Amino acid sequence: MKNNELLKKVEKVGYGIFTFFFWYLVIGFFLKSDYPIYEQPFNRADAYEVLKDGITLSAYILAPAIAVVLFSDWREEHASVKNEKISMEVRSLLNSTYLNMITLPSIRDEQQFYESIKRHFQYMVELGILEKDITTYDELSTKYMNKLEIINNLNYECWANLQKDYYQSKDESFNTNVLGLSRQYIAKATELKKLADDLQPLIVQPN
Repeated sequence: MKNNELLKKVEKVGYGIFTFFFWYLVIGFFLKSDYPIYEQPFNRADAYEVLKDGITLSAYILAPAIAVVLFSDWREEHASVKNEKISMEVRSLLNSTYLNMITLPSIRDEQQFYESIKRHFQYMVELGILEKDITTYDELSTKYMNKLEIINNLNYECWANLQKDYYQSKDESFNTNVLGLSRQYIAKATELKKLADDLQPLIVQPN
């Protein structure tokens, strides 16, 4: 697939160079010719000069154009390999976040509850770092980033609510507060799990 895309890019460059070469010859012959053209003999020296200049200029343009295409393809290939690695780390991190969330309603110890909040914050920060390292260069990676942004927003919302509930529990019965988390955070955890499952890793397709 990558080879086909590279071939198409090279073909576009080739068509562009050929178009330039063709019109250079046409304009060059007109400028070099005496008028009226149909009454003048064919000048081989002028034709050779125009043809030689056209080939020379085309070669000057072709070399850097191909170099740019190859460099662009290498950069995209490098980005795709990097994105695959990061997206696998994202999936693992989201699984850890989900497991941390579904254990919250069962916690009855305040210190453990606080540690769980800290883990959630740590996962959220790590996810944000991984998100910044992903390179968007095509439609697939752009869609991936859009979905990941939705997940990050949900993560932040959950963490903010956890912080609020934790500090409210200082003035209330902690166990009662935790029991109130059951329906709310299981629903959030389920939503996160669904979004995470829908977020397919950016697997590099074989050539």
